[in-house]
Amino acid sequence: MKKILVINGSPNKKGHTKNIVEKVLSTIDTSKADIINVDCYKKQIMPCVDCKGCSHKIGQCSIKDDMEPIYDYLKNCDIIILASPMYFGMFPAPLKAIMDRCQLIWSEKYIFNKTTKPKKGILIFDGGTEWKNMYMPMETIAKYFFNTLNCTIEYKLFIANTDKDHHYLENNAASILSCQETISNLLEI
Repeated sequence: MKKILVINGSPNKKGHTKNIVEKVLSTIDTSKADIINVDCYKKQIMPCVDCKGCSHKIGQCSIKDDMEPIYDYLKNCDIIILASPMYFGMFPAPLKAIMDRCQLIWSEKYIFNKTTKPKKGILIFDGGTEWKNMYMPMETIAKYFFNTLNCTIEYKLFIANTDKDHHYLENNAASILSCQETISNLLEI
């Protein structure tokens, strides 16, 4: 059975990001996938303090908090769905804290030459408005994050104008269907 890790960066439990993720996951065959949800706003995760602990002792972070089980999820999952609203052109702070704390995995990879198993990634970003290339900064950071995790981006679902378009799920049905099909195909590999 494949493991899907959903990292949800939204604080709004009834918001657009949640609605999009639920729609995408609604067709997943649960006999083929174990879905693990990480709600960034429910976790107590301190920011990285650049203590260099993880670069001196493999797999060791000096901060003991809710990040500890997330390291295992990140290393052992097969598919990562990174879902987030855009806040001033970037990820919300709790999600960014998780990314920054992956310095431990970066150190394992680049200092200790230990890589995690290959993974497939899905990006789901939404924003209340729209402008040209608005998701480019988030996508760039997601690429660096996924590279550290030995994860390739297989699909990008970007939905804009969610504050104005109250039918964004229906109006983006084709893209959502493509995302669902991508995940279903990844479960067959």
